[in-house]
Parts: sequence; C-alpha cells; structure tokens
Amino acid sequence: MGQFSAAMHDYNSALRFAPKLASALYGRGIAKFKLGDTDGSHSDISAARKIDAGIDQAFDRYGVPVKGQVNRDGTVLQVLTRP
Repeated sequence: MGQFSAAMHDYNSALRFAPKLASALYGRGIAKFKLGDTDGSHSDISAARKIDAGIDQAFDRYGVPVKGQVNRDGTVLQVLTRP
C-alpha cells in the first residue's frame, strides 16, 4: 500500500513480542529498502532467510515478489510491484 513508515511501526511491534518472526523481519527489510535504508534492509532480510529459507516464496505468494539478494558483495535487492 506504500505506507512504509507505518509498516515499519507494525513490524517493530510484532518483533518486540517475537524477535525471530521471519515474516516480520522480511517485511521490515522491504520497508527499510523502500525508505532508503539498504544496510538495515540487508540485515533484516538476511536474518529472515536464515530463519525461514522459503520466506522469498511466501512473500511472492502474498503478491510482493522480491528478486535478487542483499549481500555485502554488492548484489542489490529489487522489490518488484505488480500492476
């Protein structure tokens, strides 16, 4: 919906109760990326992938396809939007 700051607040609230909730980490990582925080995005998405190796596919099913990987080697996350 494009409300990335509000999403960050919601994901932070969820993570206070469940710090290893992969979906909240991944979603917050996407929100951080959209808000320009690539380092924070990398950290959250990497942590989510370590907890749940299938998290990318889950978000694709939710309609949030993500291609690429946020790595320290320079690979860039691309959050794609569907029409």
